[in-house]
Amino acid sequence: MSLEDLELALIDYGLEELEEVEDKIIIRGDYNSFKLLNEGFESLKLPILKASLQRIATTPIELNDEQMEFTEKLLDRIEDDDDVFALYTNIE
Repeated sequence: MSLEDLELALIDYGLEELEEVEDKIIIRGDYNSFKLLNEGFESLKLPILKASLQRIATTPIELNDEQMEFTEKLLDRIEDDDDVFALYTNIE
């Protein structure tokens, strides 16, 4: 199946972006379409090597040096917490 055919087939399952990186194809869709995209792969009998949910910032912000220094310290402290396994920001 060509990438174009794959893209057309998965649009009905919530595909928003398809990207080929080296020997992998990265599929992106809305957070709420995760299950539907998995069903699309199953219906097309395509293997999934890895599937994950990631938060991607849609409204990035810029911080001045003082704000960035404070924020970096805060983020470091949050990441050091054993209960935190993922941390997302919209900082550019």
